Amino acid sequence: MRKLNHYISCTSLSLSLALLLACCLRAQTGTTSLRGSILDKSGGAIAGAKVKLVKTDQGLEYETTSSPQGEYQFLSLTPGAYSLSVQADGFRK
Repeated sequence: MRKLNHYISCTSLSLSLALLLACCLRAQTGTTSLRGSILDKSGGAIAGAKVKLVKTDQGLEYETTSSPQGEYQFLSLTPGAYSLSVQADGFRK
């Protein structure tokens, strides 16, 4: 669980930095995308995890479910600050 939380924290930090940079380059880029993998502490894929992305300044919510390989993606996102959360059966919130 600790590794999953650490991974989510690192992904959130990377996402925030990438979107902040994208915001500064707004004239050059209209949208961005986010892709990632949900893994347990042993490196196994977490299939069927609910992944939620919220654009914090507008409250827009996007949701998806991780694939059998634990992968998820959000396409055509407008630049800005986002919050990412993941919920999966058998893992604490």
